[in-house]
Amino acid sequence: MPLTLSYSILKNRIQDGLWLGRDVLKVPPELSSLVGGATSPIISELASIEEFFTIADLALSMPSISIRASLLTLQTCHSVNRAVNSKTRTNPTEWGNRILSRDLPSDNEVIAYSRAIETWNETLDVPFLNENFQSLQQEFSQRFGNIKETASTQILQFQDEFGLSFIEENINTIRTLADNASGREEGRLRNQLSRLRKLLNSLNPLDNTPIGETPSFDFDNYLAVSPRSAVNIFDVVGAVQQLATWFLSLFQVGSIIEALSYTVTSVVCKALNLSGARGCRYLAAGALKNLSLPAAVSSSGSLFAGAWATLFPYFAIIAVISILIIAALHHSKSTELGNLIYVFGIKAPELAPDFGFSMVLEGEEGETRAYLGELVDKFLKEAGRSYQRVLLFVKREGHLPNFCTDYTNLYSPVPITNETQIKMLWNSVKPFLDEFDED
Repeated sequence: MPLTLSYSILKNRIQDGLWLGRDVLKVPPELSSLVGGATSPIISELASIEEFFTIADLALSMPSISIRASLLTLQTCHSVNRAVNSKTRTNPTEWGNRILSRDLPSDNEVIAYSRAIETWNETLDVPFLNENFQSLQQEFSQRFGNIKETASTQILQFQDEFGLSFIEENINTIRTLADNASGREEGRLRNQLSRLRKLLNSLNPLDNTPIGETPSFDFDNYLAVSPRSAVNIFDVVGAVQQLATWFLSLFQVGSIIEALSYTVTSVVCKALNLSGARGCRYLAAGALKNLSLPAAVSSSGSLFAGAWATLFPYFAIIAVISILIIAALHHSKSTELGNLIYVFGIKAPELAPDFGFSMVLEGEEGETRAYLGELVDKFLKEAGRSYQRVLLFVKREGHLPNFCTDYTNLYSPVPITNETQIKMLWNSVKPFLDEFDED
């Protein structure tokens, strides 16, 4: 599949291994390879892990997504660096939240939100994988090495290459050129010399490990979730960011995890034409400003690249996680949720349950999923009573349900993803449907 015009333009921004040709905006070789159409070795390795075979194999079958996500990783990281340097948006976190709060979700964004939840609960089945989370972390560490330590080393190397010594060398070179120049050229060089001297006095180089430990994994935040019936942009962003954070936790990327999660989310949103991309770039910048950034500047003295240098060792990880999420969201429609919806209100095991039924037209699965919470809410209001348990099933005509959610707490529904358990629960209520049909 040929690249669209916009991606061809992005590809042309890589000049001699540099983004926009700027000396300090280096592009790591592994990302250049992905942009060139090469297969990601990380994704290939993930395909050999049973729990990740499906999603990794899916990503490997979509090379165009790999190229686009890699280009968007570079564009996004450059935008994050600009947001960190902004003189007008000095509080990027506040500005990012303001951007997200003023946008209303489109149908496309509601569908993306629902597919992200489906990816979490079904495609990946994160709640199930979390039962062996520490074992997965150990396997990732064995296969991919110590990401945090490698990143810390690369960040300090980046600083050595473009930090104080680099500035001092350029000051000496430009001073000599300025002394031998005249007219407009001399003025340009003197201005450059002034910028470099100011930078030299303002920079605070890192002198130790720039990346701290990865925050402890909080399993309470990674339970099964159900789609909300009323979705806003924060929900859309949150669903994608939750996936990003989970993957990043497996790689144990260190204290930079929040900034990376927003960066991945921005890449995914940009790739899928979701309006959260710009707001997430500012949120990533806000998270980076809470860290100590390395001293890294361009030879012109006009570009501070501390954020770029900090993200640089993670470019491949950002791209890979973005590729996996985008591929999963593209794939999710194939689950064929169904169009027959049943809600059961169980008063007591020995009593016949109350039940409601709805049929939806065949259409976007995301729309169906967003409708489920509304249907349960309507059922409970019409029933006017409380229940020991409220169960919702979705199925296709002539098939067993392939979707079940416990709505006993309307505001904290619990998806049930185990097929055996779904079948058992369905068989416990189906006789009451048969009795109703006979009447």
